[in-house]
Amino acid sequence: MSADPAIAFQTQDSVIQAAFSPALPPVAALQPLEQSPVKVGFASPAESTTQARLNLNDHLLRHPLATFFVKVRGDAMSGAKLFDDALLVIDRAEPAQHGHLVLAVVNGEFCVRRLEISNNRIRLCAAHPGYADIELTAEDQWEIWGRVIYSINQH
Repeated sequence: MSADPAIAFQTQDSVIQAAFSPALPPVAALQPLEQSPVKVGFASPAESTTQARLNLNDHLLRHPLATFFVKVRGDAMSGAKLFDDALLVIDRAEPAQHGHLVLAVVNGEFCVRRLEISNNRIRLCAAHPGYADIELTAEDQWEIWGRVIYSINQH
């Protein structure tokens, strides 16, 4: 997927290094796709034939025109398995609900947090004990920019 990086966003506890748009229409990002499920044991030579091509946009983008990718720095969400240097797939068309991971902007600063809505309160919760949750009040200027649909971490 080729994309043009956008502006890097500085936040209090992490950095969104860059934002990317998916390449549309996707043509160059094709990789082989095995027809049979991948086993964790030893593969049979008969099962090693590649039959189709895999287009990651088909699997990662529900709403291509409303989807973008961000690369993050920081460990505020490590408890949710969003690690430093993760690439997040953000969908602006997916409604954000209680319990979802979201990209939000609060008082001009971006953050990735878990959205909690309960007892007429809205909070953006970190997944690391070293970071405070963000209680959203009427005095705050905030917006949910999109829902985190996938995270891609290097192993």
